Amino acid sequence: MRNSKVLLSITGCLLALTINFFTQTTSITKKQYENAQRIAEANLEKIPHISSTKIEEYSDGKLNKTSIISEESIPPKKMRWTEVETSGNETTKLEIITINYVEYRRENGGDWVKRDFGKSDEEGTAGGIIVGQESPGKKKYTVETAKFNNQSVRIYSVSTIYDFEPNNMLTYRRWISANNLILKSEDIESEINSGKLIRQETVTREYNPKNLKIEAPIK
Repeated sequence: MRNSKVLLSITGCLLALTINFFTQTTSITKKQYENAQRIAEANLEKIPHISSTKIEEYSDGKLNKTSIISEESIPPKKMRWTEVETSGNETTKLEIITINYVEYRRENGGDWVKRDFGKSDEEGTAGGIIVGQESPGKKKYTVETAKFNNQSVRIYSVSTIYDFEPNNMLTYRRWISANNLILKSEDIESEINSGKLIRQETVTREYNPKNLKIEAPIK
């Protein structure tokens, strides 16, 4: 009986150590966080993939809008985007396909509209990213080891409380694989005191999907 208890105790300790190993969280610097994101996002621009996104927006803790987005990408110049947005009893659908410098767009199942942007920088929905001065606030950067879909990953996180909105917290998390691919992303804005959600965005990605094709819907 005593041997059995000892064995159970040892097994429990080993299990606890194993769980701790796969969920170990470590504080990191802003530079370490940004370097990991930069490398993973660069790979995202090179590899064909499908992204599935769910965005939920809340008012006083109650869900009032949901967006489901599918993005298919064949770098460098092919993309298909479908967004279905539901707010109350109203649902809208937007579809966009870009091939090279041509964009095809339709809303709510209507007719496709073609726009040719030539070789200008104004490329469909891609646009440019405007970088401004970062708002002051408190940030905490961490990384933890874990498992996701039977893969070893590192979860990079940054939690932010901005000075202009001290009652809300923004948390960004990225599940990055050993070969530096973003498998999952999660962005959450919530109230600190009540814990109520304000906005939550979850993205999962599949890389090099079979039979992925993006073609023009009209000539």
